[in-house]
Amino acid sequence: MPVLEQLTDQITEASDKFFDVAVSTNDKAHGATKNLVTKIQDADVTFPYADKITNAISDVELPLADKLPEIELPEPLEAVDAYFNFLGKGIEANRNFTMKVINRFTDNADDAATVIETTAKKAAPKKTTAKKSTAKATAKNAPTNKSTAKKA
Repeated sequence: MPVLEQLTDQITEASDKFFDVAVSTNDKAHGATKNLVTKIQDADVTFPYADKITNAISDVELPLADKLPEIELPEPLEAVDAYFNFLGKGIEANRNFTMKVINRFTDNADDAATVIETTAKKAAPKKTTAKKSTAKATAKNAPTNKSTAKKA
């Protein structure tokens, strides 16, 4: 099945390129986000309304806040790492799933080819004399010139 193999190879190559780009993009976004968070923590980046937002948030009281368990939030860089690692695992899971689907098609390709060949052999028309019998029937039913000759 050279055609199926060619298609499978092309699909595999395209999916590899796609997932490589996804991993590369995730890595670049991870680095850029870590860089931005570091700049924000070091106060290198200022936001025009940061004070107003901070004041508005500090004035908000959460209902039942005293009933909630004490939760320790991760540091911002830890949260960024966790988020982008999670995305990376999702990309790898998608890559593995795609490869399993592609392999499923190639593993069953030989079986499918055998089924197609067997079906084609069974469905192949047998040689018959249908053409001869049809020709004889047509000749019998055809009008003859004898009747028109008698009338004339």
